[in-house]
Amino acid sequence: MDNGEPDHGYYMASGVMKNHSLGVAQRRAAELIEQGGMVRFILARDKKTGEPIRFATFQGQGKIKVEGQTVALNNGKRKVTLSSNWSTETCIVGLVHHLETGEPYGGG
Repeated sequence: MDNGEPDHGYYMASGVMKNHSLGVAQRRAAELIEQGGMVRFILARDKKTGEPIRFATFQGQGKIKVEGQTVALNNGKRKVTLSSNWSTETCIVGLVHHLETGEPYGGG
């Protein structure tokens, strides 16, 4: 009986691909954090222009920690927890992006 769904291998390959992507992102994040990568988190924006004007900076292994499904940032003065509504993978991929580019992290 054909119900129009792809073979079992299709779903298996998709799951393997997601786990591989997560592993790659986790290793890259760990590497960037070890190298002293910095995350800037937007604390305030200008009311007129919407441009970021105040940041909290987190850098290094003691300040940026991947804890299960979240990323904990703590610089001794500020604590921020980053997570994703979608998946752990999107949270870690976002962290890697901000570590590599130096773009500030914070909602638009």
